Amino acid sequence: MRRTQLVLCLFSILTSACNKGEDRSFSSWYEARYEKSACLESLPEARTFTTFSDSLLVDSIYRSMMGPYERKNFEIESSDSLIWIVGYEVEVLGSDSASAQFLCHSNLNLQEAKKLPWSSNFESYNSRVFTLSQGIDSVRFPIGFGIPLPGTQVFELVSQVLNHNIRPVNAQVQHRIKLYYYNESDLECALRPLDQQAIFIFKQYEGPQGLFGQEANKV
Repeated sequence: MRRTQLVLCLFSILTSACNKGEDRSFSSWYEARYEKSACLESLPEARTFTTFSDSLLVDSIYRSMMGPYERKNFEIESSDSLIWIVGYEVEVLGSDSASAQFLCHSNLNLQEAKKLPWSSNFESYNSRVFTLSQGIDSVRFPIGFGIPLPGTQVFELVSQVLNHNIRPVNAQVQHRIKLYYYNESDLECALRPLDQQAIFIFKQYEGPQGLFGQEANKV
């Protein structure tokens, strides 16, 4: 009886050790399902998915990160089990040419990033995919590179406005975002997977915080 228990115990330990050493990287996940060589030539035109934020009211001076904002979730609803994100852009829509000045940022995040079927190459998988702001309102990866995600991935869009200089003001604006992507079935070759990580920097030097929703911020 003791010998049987010892054998079962050793089997459990060895099984546990093997599981801990299991390669759960995206590359292993991909190679187990697809047999494609790396993309070295031009690719077909990427698909686009477009969505809009709700209307955001700019009626005061709002410092960076302090203006009205909105969060919304959406899905591309791809028929493929795997998609590749290759670009992202944002445009501020409004009634006049000054609308572009109201862009604070547009964030694209992953919902439930920890439930991806593969593991990150880093200690943690950051849910932030893109952040765009004034001066950087679009990004496209070099040909042959992309961020792999499940076709059923749910995204979170965070849209925020600011106003540093214009007053008086009473403007309604929207963020229009475009996501550039491929279905895996669109590709005859394998893209090189990118793993996103984010660096956050925020420093207040002086002056009031200017929080959105506080009457004292009205100018």
